[in-house]
Amino acid sequence: GSGAMQTGWQKVGGAWYYLKSSGAMATGWQKVGGTWYYLSGSGAMQTGWQKVGGAWYYLKSSGAMATGWQKVGGTWYYLSGSGAMQTNRWIGNYYVGSSGAMATNAWIGNYYVGPDGRWVPGFSNSDQQKPSIPDNNSGTDQPSRPAPTPSQQLVQRVGSYTYKVRPIINGTLNTVVFVETNNPDPDSFCLVDESSKYASTGQVVRFDSLETIYADVQYTNKSTRRIANKGYLFEKGKYESDGGALKVIALTDEIYTEGYGAGDTGITIDVGPLMDAEDYLISTYTNDNDTFFGKLDAVQSILNDLAIYPKTLLNTSQPNANAYPGLLVARYPELELKSYIEGMYEHGSLFLNRAYGLTLDSLGMPGMMEAVAKRINPSCVIKSGSTHDKVTISFNGTTKTYGGQGNGGPGVLYSDLIPWRFKFDGTDVGFGTNLSMSILRQAWASCTESSAARAETYLHQVDGESMTATVGEGGWLRLGIGPRPAERALGYATMGPTGTVAIVSEGWVDGRYIDAFEKYRAGATFTEFPKANIVVPNVTYKRKSGDITTGNVTYQYFAESDVWCALDFYEARERSVFLWFKQEVEALKTASPNLVLTRSQVEQMVAEGSIDGKTNVTPSCGYIYDGSVAPGTYSDHLTDGCTMYL
Repeated sequence: GSGAMQTGWQKVGGAWYYLKSSGAMATGWQKVGGTWYYLSGSGAMQTGWQKVGGAWYYLKSSGAMATGWQKVGGTWYYLSGSGAMQTNRWIGNYYVGSSGAMATNAWIGNYYVGPDGRWVPGFSNSDQQKPSIPDNNSGTDQPSRPAPTPSQQLVQRVGSYTYKVRPIINGTLNTVVFVETNNPDPDSFCLVDESSKYASTGQVVRFDSLETIYADVQYTNKSTRRIANKGYLFEKGKYESDGGALKVIALTDEIYTEGYGAGDTGITIDVGPLMDAEDYLISTYTNDNDTFFGKLDAVQSILNDLAIYPKTLLNTSQPNANAYPGLLVARYPELELKSYIEGMYEHGSLFLNRAYGLTLDSLGMPGMMEAVAKRINPSCVIKSGSTHDKVTISFNGTTKTYGGQGNGGPGVLYSDLIPWRFKFDGTDVGFGTNLSMSILRQAWASCTESSAARAETYLHQVDGESMTATVGEGGWLRLGIGPRPAERALGYATMGPTGTVAIVSEGWVDGRYIDAFEKYRAGATFTEFPKANIVVPNVTYKRKSGDITTGNVTYQYFAESDVWCALDFYEARERSVFLWFKQEVEALKTASPNLVLTRSQVEQMVAEGSIDGKTNVTPSCGYIYDGSVAPGTYSDHLTDGCTMYL
């Protein structure tokens, strides 16, 4: 051999052994790749029946521990979720005896099980004789039916109703389905797909009733979540379903310890093929003969058109009296402060957000493109893009960037402006099952437009124009921190080159540093951020127009000349430093010298303490824009009573 340490499964002398990452041989129970195996004291993997710790376990020929119903040597046994063989107990409508074998053609107390092991209702054992079971099971001389156990009663009750599953989007997307049933209790059962290609080995897909009450769903009874007197909304769990056969499982206590067989009603629903979003996009919008990147380009194109950004639903019937428009610190440095009006009303839930299938924010869109790429060809290489909403995908020597976010961007919808209702009653005026993506998107776009118009009236209270009228040349601001303003941060607004205040980012102002998230960072020093912007108050300078003006000026570092300058203030227009030219900066030294700071001038300012001299002094006076009071309210106790993020 090579002499290298061996790990993992190794076959030696006809037996399998498992060596841990340290190289040590494993013994006893070992979980490998999500599957349990039993290794004897010698380390050899065991198969067949094994008695461990007083319980019997059955290990398949692969060594994997079996669970649930298993047929061994022509006899059925039931093994719990822990793998232990069950004895002397009912498993749903079946009984296993002292040997663990399923009973057949036998009396179990007052209950009789037939040749298939299933309990046969309608007979008593008063004479302990095997009954003569009529072919139609409807003899007039049948004794009274014995009372089943509570779990058996639940299985029988759930099994007595009818069920039909209807996908909601395009008849194929599987995230949420509508279950038509006359069962009055949606929490008494679940649906199980035991063979989905999307589930990990040995796992199942489970659909459970949605407990959320949605503002855009019309309920017959909100307490039971029943819709149109027809049924309920169900959602899948961890894994996706690929359709086919779904079992109706009664939610007995035993299913959590013994597996879903303990609640099996015997009812199976065929729902036809279902897909996850990745397969739906690939099969619907790409061609088999497309190249790898041709398929990705097609998917990106359709997402740019169909994907929507999740919206926050505001329940206009429940206003919050002490909530106002505010500003939140962004979660990513490339984003600006977020205007926050979501706290003005209690939040509701929007079913369209949940069911649409392509509701993607700035993390969801690149995540979807990554998943689609891996589905098309798992060998492609995925890396983070230059911003949080992008990914780079490489394949066969070519690299391209994908991502973005759903249409509309962050925002709110007002409940009283929603033009649709999911009714599931088969009428043209209400949404139901098998809806097209385009119909849903059109309804969403209509509500987005009307809600945006209303939101604008609130957002104006925290925009640049309104803030300029309040703050003037500049001032400290108390801000919220997203996604809801539980904590507070301090930022700074200063006059910009066009006469409207701007929020300082990555700059020094009033002896303190404001970071890329537009918030004050206590303790920062100029040595740490030597090329950041510098805001200087009360500068008198000449504009390109010839006008002389005085006010706050933001100087930006220009590496080619090793100076800080304010060319945009000279031109009275917004223009990024990355678009400046050296000759323009050099000319500015003569045209308006007060708009240029040399390195020696900046070093002198640092020595005097005007750059970072107040870095550990928390500002006490300023304007409140965190949504707790009317925007722009002045306070000389800015941080009192707040949890501050400094």
